[in-house]
Amino acid sequence: MRAHKSALSIAILVAISGSAFADQSTANVNQNGAFNKADSVQVSATRSSVGIEQVGQRNDAKANQTANDSVLNIGQKGNANSAGSNQKGGYNNSSITQTGDAQTAQINQGSQRNNASIGQTWNTNTGAKIDQGYTYSGNYNNASAVQQGNLGATASITQWGNGDTASTKQVGNSNTAATVTQRDGSANNGSIVQSFNRNGTQALVSQRDANNGKASVAQVSSSNSKASVDQSWGSNNAGSVNQNGVAGTSGSVTQTRGDHNQGNVAQNDVRNSGAAISQSYGDHNVANASQTYGYEQKAAIAQTGNFNAATTVQYAGNDMTASVSQKGKDNTANVSQTWSNELTASVQQTGDRNSAYATQRGYRLEADITQTGNGNKANSAQTGAFNEETLLQKGDYNNAYISQSGVGTSSQANIVAVNQLSNNNVANVVQTGNAGNIANVTQR
Repeated sequence: MRAHKSALSIAILVAISGSAFADQSTANVNQNGAFNKADSVQVSATRSSVGIEQVGQRNDAKANQTANDSVLNIGQKGNANSAGSNQKGGYNNSSITQTGDAQTAQINQGSQRNNASIGQTWNTNTGAKIDQGYTYSGNYNNASAVQQGNLGATASITQWGNGDTASTKQVGNSNTAATVTQRDGSANNGSIVQSFNRNGTQALVSQRDANNGKASVAQVSSSNSKASVDQSWGSNNAGSVNQNGVAGTSGSVTQTRGDHNQGNVAQNDVRNSGAAISQSYGDHNVANASQTYGYEQKAAIAQTGNFNAATTVQYAGNDMTASVSQKGKDNTANVSQTWSNELTASVQQTGDRNSAYATQRGYRLEADITQTGNGNKANSAQTGAFNEETLLQKGDYNNAYISQSGVGTSSQANIVAVNQLSNNNVANVVQTGNAGNIANVTQR
């Protein structure tokens, strides 16, 4: 008997289980050692609470609560710990805090007006998962995950319902990934903030079959970063990506099969970056893409629908490319690139009453504008050297103004070609400077 007790003491194998069937139940567990396990079950116990504290190695903590107004707190310090929480009622609060190595945490909540939070610090291979559609869809739930100073950190939040809020913050991690998924609801808000992360940073906020939602991703001082916002099958949604001081970067906002959506991608001090915004099957869409103080930048905006407006601004960089394609009517596209070299801008619009502006300041500039439809207007101004401009408008009531100023070289050549094929077209071309300027205008 004494030897048996000694073996248990050395291994520190402790299993504590609490169950309750009444209101206001309380379970408190404190474990200090290695190989510990704590399980707590509270059934039909309104306003119940569970507190579990574990210090040691390879600890495991689980809690199940099936009533309303329940509170759960789990704290783990040590190595290789895992924590899980299941709450099936409403108005519940669940909190998990982990500090140590190789820790994972998961919170499942059903019903409505629940709060869930996970905090993980100085861990390796850390994972956080929050699911607030555990039993059935719920409304007005709040979830947050914070990870700091971890190696291999992943965070996932899933919500089903209306008025839900999800936020993820990851700071100073390595090999970092975060996902926020919100489905079948209205007025949801999903956000991811990632800063000072290394060796790859990925973020995705996905909102589907939802209206009046907000989705945002912000990345600061991270490497090999990818940020995506996906809003599909919804209306009146706003999606934004903001990236500052990142390398090897891509940022995208995709909004499909919805109305009155707005997307924006902003990139500052970035390298090897790309920005893309796609809006389709909707009307009254607005898209903005801005890239400043970087090099090897690309921006692309595609919109299919009505009353679309697209703006792309690239400033103080080099080797930039901007492209806008709009299909519909009453579309407006504006591309501006300054203080750079080897710039390329292309605007294509198919529809009625389209207007396009392209302004480039630098050298080795090329601009290509194609408009097919009625009542189109195009205005392009380029200053620098080796300018090339190609403009084609095919339709009625088209207007074109092109001005190229500059110098030329490297095989001589500033070239302007304007083709307007239709009725009531007007074209104005001005070229000043040296070396091999050629203007070709065709109107029929």
